[in-house]
Amino acid sequence: MRRRCSRWSRGEKSYFNAQKTANILQYNRQFEQISPIKQCFLEVFEPTNDPEKSEYMMAAAIFYILKQKFGSSLQVSNLQRLGRELQNIEGLESKKTRFGTEYLVVRK
Repeated sequence: MRRRCSRWSRGEKSYFNAQKTANILQYNRQFEQISPIKQCFLEVFEPTNDPEKSEYMMAAAIFYILKQKFGSSLQVSNLQRLGRELQNIEGLESKKTRFGTEYLVVRK
């Protein structure tokens, strides 16, 4: 403990820089487990950055489409949980409107 404090007091870095953090996150992606909700979403939709070939949809609309396709096998207890899952999908653009958060998606 003393050693760590003395390094810190001398001004040595005790954290990763942005590049090292990005490298660690990239390496760790191979060990990620994809949630069933995310798997269902990625089977029907695709994240995109191109607003011309896509549409903004709210979590409720996405939930309705997923329920139509997967029925009772889709285990989502509420829309808030789906919204949290959607926010964690890499590359999924979103915008806040007066009605709620909308996600930019392309149907496959």
